[in-house]
Amino acid sequence: MMKLKTVIGQCAVETGHLNFNFNQMKRMIEQAENAQADLIVFPELVLSGTCVGDKWEAKEFIDDLCAYNQKLAELSSELMVVWGNVLKEEDKLYNAVYCAVDGQVVYTQTKRILKSTNTSCEHRFFSVKEDASTVEYKGVQLGFVMGDEIHHTDLIPLCDVLIHVESKAWTLDDEGLYDAVMKQLNHPCVVHVNAAGMQNTGKNVLMFDGGSALYQMTEATHRLTDGFVSECAVIEECFDHRIEHKLMTCLVRAIHEFDRQTLPYKPKWIIGLSGGLDSSVTAALLSMAVGADRIVGYNLATRYNSENTKDNASNLANALGIELRNGYISEVVEASVRTAEIYGYKEENMATLVLENIQARVRGHLLSTFAQIENGVIMNNGNKIEVALGYATMYGDSIGAIGPIGDLTKVQLFDLSHEINAYLGREVVPERLLPVVNDESLTWEMAPSAELREAQYDPMKWFYHDWLIDQLTGDVSAEDIMEDYLSGKLMNSSMGRWLKYYHLDNGKNFIEDLEWVLRQMRVSIFKRVQSVPVVMISKRAYGTNTQEVQGIFDVSERYTKLKEAILRG
Repeated sequence: MMKLKTVIGQCAVETGHLNFNFNQMKRMIEQAENAQADLIVFPELVLSGTCVGDKWEAKEFIDDLCAYNQKLAELSSELMVVWGNVLKEEDKLYNAVYCAVDGQVVYTQTKRILKSTNTSCEHRFFSVKEDASTVEYKGVQLGFVMGDEIHHTDLIPLCDVLIHVESKAWTLDDEGLYDAVMKQLNHPCVVHVNAAGMQNTGKNVLMFDGGSALYQMTEATHRLTDGFVSECAVIEECFDHRIEHKLMTCLVRAIHEFDRQTLPYKPKWIIGLSGGLDSSVTAALLSMAVGADRIVGYNLATRYNSENTKDNASNLANALGIELRNGYISEVVEASVRTAEIYGYKEENMATLVLENIQARVRGHLLSTFAQIENGVIMNNGNKIEVALGYATMYGDSIGAIGPIGDLTKVQLFDLSHEINAYLGREVVPERLLPVVNDESLTWEMAPSAELREAQYDPMKWFYHDWLIDQLTGDVSAEDIMEDYLSGKLMNSSMGRWLKYYHLDNGKNFIEDLEWVLRQMRVSIFKRVQSVPVVMISKRAYGTNTQEVQGIFDVSERYTKLKEAILRG
């Protein structure tokens, strides 16, 4: 059992705001001293944040960071202070953990396993050395690990209390995995301290959930909030703070922190309210994050918009208390067509897609105009399936300052809609936009549509394409999926019902659909390169965390053989 009265300083770290982060730590140290604690532990890189990019190569930035180590040491007395910061030795930079007591740094240990993801290129900036030991403090042997070192048993020291400091961004993929790691590690006492808050890499917004905890005999006996916020807790006083609506909380906190940290002048948020599902969910999240008084919604109707979608937009705005401005874009669309005719392009010779995209670009143009008039910024409403398939118009519905649902599939939005309505205690996201799933069928009162032509419906095969794109943006190849289809494994899985529903149990149909998805994903890379920053909730969010090369690659020999076998039936 824990012998040291310990305080966990779970900090919502603000990237590059050294003095802010230091003062936050100082307040927590004062709380620990008032509680007569023995030990306070802060996260990895708590002063700088992890997502600072090329600033790791800026001498002045590193010098300022290193100067804070002495400032923190001076705050220690009989209280031991443990924190993560950089260590500079000659021409090398290390990611390190520091221990200070009685006003002096008594121990440092550098990180031995560096992250090599696109969102955290530690191997590019930091060096590695083997210098791990333990520290005895008040009769207790303390050992330390940082980040992914917790997964390597050969790096776990023999100690009474293992202190694990990290700064790990949250994803749905990792939810609940840390408890399983603790079971496997089987250490008698682990103090786990993770960062909280929002950081960004430019193209992705990363959320750090905290969720710091004390594990005794592999069980989390005390757990701090996993709600993406700062918390300072004395071990004997804290309790389990598991967040029930964690995905919703993540997205709301992401918008709130993005707004607070990057837009301190508090602009209006401009959002297109089409009456569809994506804009409804986004508007609800935005309202919870910044308040309805800073939001202006616009229903930019064309002659193809139904009264139902207009009613949806109006009801949503009323439910959230958002100002809604209604109007028609037909005159601008018609003027665009007439202008094209001046340049020799007759409307009758324009493809249907050209006319659809004119409408989408006009919407983008008008939203941009309204944003400038309001001194505001635009919210993007695109979901991950649209981003993957390029089902968005450049400079039309692809614009915005941030895309909070850009890493969510449509199916995840179905679930999130129910969650939002339940959380708010009323119907905000219109229920008629959500599908009814029966054993053999999928029915809609209002199926997803861009409403850019008569009787238009989105071409996606919902539930199946959501799964397929999620697989293809992960670690699964098209060949892996084809092999599972050929062996019958895919038909016998939960996707089997959707393959039958969409008549993809026919090999020819399956191949045609798969190649359509692959082609759309490939030819849309240029759109994703120029897309808005999205909130990352999976390990393979589009943005910084994916590296896509534009161009056409030859299909593999394996692909060709599998395709032939499937078509043979």
